[in-house]
Amino acid sequence: MLPQIIETDKQEGINFSFREVQYEINQSQQEGISGVPHFRINDNIEFSGAKDSQIFIQAFRKAGINL
Repeated sequence: MLPQIIETDKQEGINFSFREVQYEINQSQQEGISGVPHFRINDNIEFSGAKDSQIFIQAFRKAGINL
């Protein structure tokens, strides 16, 4: 009985995780995000891909965040 309960709980956890990942993928696609990494700063500055640290510093400053 206990092994069956454990297996059921494990499967439910896997199903929940799958649904959560699918939701995030769908949200990203609706927002036009097609790759990782993808960065969004203050909901108005976005860029994708690996970037040099200076790009991040410039983006933060543009967003009014002083480092």
